[in-house]
Amino acid sequence: MSADLNFKITYRNFEQSDALNEAIKKRFSSILKKFYNRDLMVNVVLKKTNLAFMEVSIHLPNFTLVASAEDKNFYTVLDKLKAIVREQLRRNKEKLHDH
Repeated sequence: MSADLNFKITYRNFEQSDALNEAIKKRFSSILKKFYNRDLMVNVVLKKTNLAFMEVSIHLPNFTLVASAEDKNFYTVLDKLKAIVREQLRRNKEKLHDH
């Protein structure tokens, strides 16, 4: 049985994009499934000002991971966030194994 990832994606100041929704789900699903085999809630907020801003919060069993980034476009921001989230998940797993 595979875990379900539930995404809540909120757009502020601009129209929702199906392509961007799919990219968000695909990138975060690939990372999260490597670290957790359970149902998770993933909240993503996208804001368009002068720059593209994105914040992700993921409710995990022992903590809530929150990360944000901004850049010229949302796909660059998404790649930055993917790296940040992967690193935080890796560090959290190591901390759990050390205890």
